[in-house]
Amino acid sequence: GIQVFRMFASMFHRILPIGIITTIVCLPLALYSRRTILWFVLECAVFVFVYLILLWKYGFTEEDKKFIIDEK
Repeated sequence: GIQVFRMFASMFHRILPIGIITTIVCLPLALYSRRTILWFVLECAVFVFVYLILLWKYGFTEEDKKFIIDEK
């Protein structure tokens, strides 16, 4: 059968460290916070960009990357 715990443990094993590293990288931007919508959007965009780059580089398997690239 499907082993859900093993599947999620495998995913979190790769994704959790990337989320932590992304948070640490983006922390200085969050500490230098201006209270505007534009600044919030910039913080979110930087976080998402850094997260996606790290996820692509270290989180996805070659099979995941091939699925994303080949999917049309």
